[in-house]
Amino acid sequence: MIELNDKSYDSSEELFFEIFNDRLKLQIIWLLQKNTMRFKELSSALSPITNKTLSSKLKELEALHLVTRKSYGEVPPRVDYSLSVHGKYLRPVIEEILSWSNKYAKDFASVEQENKNKIPIKVTEKSYVPVRNHLEKSEKLDRPAKRWSIFGR
Repeated sequence: MIELNDKSYDSSEELFFEIFNDRLKLQIIWLLQKNTMRFKELSSALSPITNKTLSSKLKELEALHLVTRKSYGEVPPRVDYSLSVHGKYLRPVIEEILSWSNKYAKDFASVEQENKNKIPIKVTEKSYVPVRNHLEKSEKLDRPAKRWSIFGR
């Protein structure tokens, strides 16, 4: 039994999946591994995202001791976000996930021409990989179907 932040977990796996229950937390950690960033820089890098959502995710990561927040007593307010020591430990984990994602995309993402020849899609770190592309328009809403990135965005 693991006790953390007034919650009980049966295993470390359950704890991991509770911490990373959405795509944004991993993306924020990935962005912060290179350098310290301000709120607006994170917001731009994760666009489209609402300020409320980003603020909520940053607070969750701070409460988990994965991100540190440094506030300066200035006007206008200045706040910097960076990875904590424990947040930096996640770098090899995320790199391994991205490596798997690139291999998966190279193996399965392709564009078929009329002659059925497959042309591989060049996958880079910032590439978008269509996960669901079966509808031009969503059946329930009259809008284009979403396209998802390697983090499920």
